[in-house]
Amino acid sequence: MAAITMMLGDEMLGRDKQRHAEIAGAGMVGLAAAAALARRGWSVRVHEKDEQLRELGAGMSVWTNGVRALKEAGAYEEAAARADDLDSWQLRDHRNRVLQDEWMSRGVGESHGILRPDVHSALASAAVRYGAEIVTGSRVTGASAEGELILSTGERLRADLVIGADGVHSPVREALGLTKKKRQLPDGGGRHLIPRLPSDPKNIMIERWVGGRRVGILPCTPDQVYVYLCCPANDISGRDQTTSLDTWIEMFPELRHYIERIPLGGQWRPFTDVVATSWHKGKAAIVGDAASAMS
Repeated sequence: MAAITMMLGDEMLGRDKQRHAEIAGAGMVGLAAAAALARRGWSVRVHEKDEQLRELGAGMSVWTNGVRALKEAGAYEEAAARADDLDSWQLRDHRNRVLQDEWMSRGVGESHGILRPDVHSALASAAVRYGAEIVTGSRVTGASAEGELILSTGERLRADLVIGADGVHSPVREALGLTKKKRQLPDGGGRHLIPRLPSDPKNIMIERWVGGRRVGILPCTPDQVYVYLCCPANDISGRDQTTSLDTWIEMFPELRHYIERIPLGGQWRPFTDVVATSWHKGKAAIVGDAASAMS
């Protein structure tokens, strides 16, 4: 919501007059914007290009700022119903030495390991509960600074606010001429969910680095753990997470009991970097990966 608030100001976001928003993309960010605006009395319509709502991915860490955002959207209780509380985040080096694990104990606030589909579902429920309309099978091809969202059918939908929450390849950002740089990085990762065992640690996230590889361990629900395996694009054996994870076990032997639970067939995907000249133009704003991708 930062770009939206910066563009419109608190007065326009208020309840004194109903305004209308058209949103491209029903991912987590688009649905969060829809829920937050609808909760403030806006009429909101969200456009999703796929025929049904779905969230790709596995788990995610939701730090204190994310918790505040979920509460603002009215989705926190549902999203965190199965989540694991995070009390510690350990970074470990190639010798398995702990580099840091103290910053979360310095009044950082509540944080969680959560399944991405749980967050997505909770945000969709909140958006609909507050009155937002979600239209599936509706492909957006662009937008204008004058407040028009353009569909693949050629229809131009006018709004007081147009939001591009349509990902790293955002047609809204491109149409507005806000792309400064978009590039695929020479690094990426595979995301996996594994069964959780009673002996697995609770309330702690672990990330360990060895050379260009890193493994993250994040408990997400009472019966699932999120594991990510990241490496450079030129690490061919590291990228192959479909047929063998033997080199990962060899490099991270102390994490063998996690890695051995990963089902083969996972896919390594590159990370993408996006830099925008601005996060808004006229009556249009871009948010999420459309504005600043994960990197």
